[in-house]
Amino acid sequence: MNITSLDLNLLLVLDALMVERSVTRAGVRLHMSQPTVSNALTRLRSIIGDPLFVRTRAGMEPTSRALELHLHIGQGLRLIERGLEQGSVFDPLASRNEFRIVLSDIGEVIYLPKLMRELKTVAPNVTVAASQLPRDRYGAALESGEVDLAIGTVIDESFYQQRLFDDVHICLVREGHPRVGRKLTMARFSEESHVTVAAIWNQANPFEVALRTRGIERRSALRVGHYLALPTIIRETDLLACLPSRAATAMLPMKGIRIMPLPFELPLLTVKLFWHRRNHHDRAARWFRSVVAKVLSEPSAPAPGN
Repeated sequence: MNITSLDLNLLLVLDALMVERSVTRAGVRLHMSQPTVSNALTRLRSIIGDPLFVRTRAGMEPTSRALELHLHIGQGLRLIERGLEQGSVFDPLASRNEFRIVLSDIGEVIYLPKLMRELKTVAPNVTVAASQLPRDRYGAALESGEVDLAIGTVIDESFYQQRLFDDVHICLVREGHPRVGRKLTMARFSEESHVTVAAIWNQANPFEVALRTRGIERRSALRVGHYLALPTIIRETDLLACLPSRAATAMLPMKGIRIMPLPFELPLLTVKLFWHRRNHHDRAARWFRSVVAKVLSEPSAPAPGN
């Protein structure tokens, strides 16, 4: 393919579609109409000779060819953006930058409210684009420039990283549970039925892995797709649920629910920031990392029962 014959604006459309996985949202991001984005995608498909995206119940999913292209195109676009910004002074109050973060669904609940409250004061015009990906794709998303920051536990150690905080898992049980008294014992933990959060993208839940490693078994009577369903289920049933302490605190108040320590010890859950070396010295990226680190490193209120 001769790049001189290619409308480079089509690459911006591909980049936006990779991030948004929606023609409508990509149009909003690019300030284009939906038909304009659809036409651009049609042209790209003709030029590349690949459908690039296929529709699924979850939205538009990229083909392997689209993923391969974006690995290079996304990186190139980020380099151009940084080249244009070099030498400029970053002013948070005047900035209209968009910062892209990848994190888990429960991470969105815990971290984003605090972050957005801070940004409203220090940088009211910036935009945060949060997305969810399989953990094994965090590294590729940082490498390609699809995201600026990843928030999580462990990914490729070759990336820059900064520790935010340590967390522990706790157990939720309804008040008045007929068999769980003031203290949750190991025997009771194993004998009771639990509600668990299903693995996303066929990836094992780290908590489940830690239990299996220590030979601890529990019966899952119900599996749900996300943590936000847990409080209502626990309040209305005799099931138990385990989740990170900060997640429980973020979902308070939870009337009719007790938060109890686990009857065994597990390693601390260390949450970190990760970023690619290309962003390490970028003024805007450095400023944003400092804000995220400041806000998320602040201690949360202790969960009741701890």
